[in-house]
Amino acid sequence: MCKYCDFKYREKPFCKKKILRGKLLLDDCDVCIYIEKVDCGKYGIEFDLNSDSYDSYDGSTGIEYCPICGRKLERSK
Repeated sequence: MCKYCDFKYREKPFCKKKILRGKLLLDDCDVCIYIEKVDCGKYGIEFDLNSDSYDSYDGSTGIEYCPICGRKLERSK
């Protein structure tokens, strides 16, 4: 694992909500991008590449591999 896909509870950018995520891939003044681990209950674990900003746009897309180290992200619990 690398520091971007090693998941710990951290504070979500721009708020006080705790989420399970890796280190920030991009930490700009206006935008933060990071990998988030999401527990989907009976469907297992999913991973999202999230983008949070001070502006109104917050987006995410599902990923299967870490974009930095290329490791396949484990989907099972």
